[in-house]
Amino acid sequence: MKLKITFWIILLVTLNSCKAQKLFDISKPYNGYIVNQDVDVSIEGKKSSFIPSNEEIVQAEKLLESALNDLNKSNLNQGGKDCPNIERNLQRYVRQYVGYINQTGDKIILINMLWDNDLDFNNLRSEYIIVFDGCSHYWRVKVNLTKNKVYDLQINGSA
Repeated sequence: MKLKITFWIILLVTLNSCKAQKLFDISKPYNGYIVNQDVDVSIEGKKSSFIPSNEEIVQAEKLLESALNDLNKSNLNQGGKDCPNIERNLQRYVRQYVGYINQTGDKIILINMLWDNDLDFNNLRSEYIIVFDGCSHYWRVKVNLTKNKVYDLQINGSA
C-alpha cells in the first residue's frame, strides 16, 4: 500500500513539474494556480512580473503558515457560521499565486485566497479573481521571498 501511495505522489509531483502551472503539495490539502505572467494584475509598487517556481510557492506557503497567527490576531471579518476563521480553514481556500518584483528588487508572491464553494477552476490561471465583500471567504496576503516576510493581510468585509 505504501508503495502505491509513493508511486502516485511521485507521479503527481513529476506531472506538476512538467506543467509548472498548478501546484500540488501532497503534504497540504490545498490547490493553487499560478496566474499567467501576461495577466495584468495591478499591484502598488510592482516593477515587473515573474512566474514563481513550485519551490518558491512552497516557501511562501510555509512562511504564511508560520506568520498567519500573528497577522490575524484581530480575526477581522471572521466568526460565526457565515464568515470562517481563516487559520482553521486554510485547506478550504483555492490559491492564486501572482509573482512580481517590487521597486527595490525583492521577489514577492501575492497569494489570493478564494473559498472553494461554487468556484470555477477553469480560468484561475488566465484571470485574477477580484471579489468584493464575502468576508473571510476571500482574502489576500503578500509574501516577500527575499526578506522572508509576510505582510499586507487583507480580508474582505461583508455588506
